[in-house]
Amino acid sequence: MRPRWVLLISTLPASSSFWSSRADDERAVAGTRVVWSAPRAAVAGARVGWHRLNPKRLRVAFTDGSWLAFTVPIAEPGKPLRGIASALSGR
Repeated sequence: MRPRWVLLISTLPASSSFWSSRADDERAVAGTRVVWSAPRAAVAGARVGWHRLNPKRLRVAFTDGSWLAFTVPIAEPGKPLRGIASALSGR
């Protein structure tokens, strides 16, 4: 059995145009890197909260003092952030 980890991954944009080619996709995958990781057990105690002035900003504070913040444009739905919040909080 392998331990579970939470990974934050950064990717390059696939293309500057609406349609991407296979080469664009391969370049984006090649630019993928892990920018932060933590064991799932360490994340279990994280506090998940919403920014008081911006309902489209989710802040996750971990027990070691580190934190992450996710923001979506105000015109976009907040569903992706609610999915992250529920996955981390178990609700």
